[in-house]
Amino acid sequence: ITRSGETGQGAATDLTVGSWNLAQARAGVGGVIGSVDYYLGLSSGRRDNYHSGEGGSRLENTDYERLGATVALGWAIAPEHRLE
Repeated sequence: ITRSGETGQGAATDLTVGSWNLAQARAGVGGVIGSVDYYLGLSSGRRDNYHSGEGGSRLENTDYERLGATVALGWAIAPEHRLE
C-alpha cells in the first residue's frame, strides 16, 4: 500500500543493521498543500550471503543490494472525490 500525503504527513527515517552485514535505510516525507498532497520515500539496503551457522555452509546468491524510490501525488477535487 503506497502512502499518500494525507496519511504520511511529516518526515520519518528508519535505520536497520543485522546479521550477514545487513544494512537498510529508509526515509520519507509527505504533506498537504491546499488540495494537493504528496509523499516521497527513498530506501536502500544490502546483505551478504546467508551463513547457516557454526559448521554450516554459506548459501550462494542470497546476497542483495537494493535501491528504491516512491513518489505519490494526490488532488482532492471535491470533499468525496480524489485523483491520485
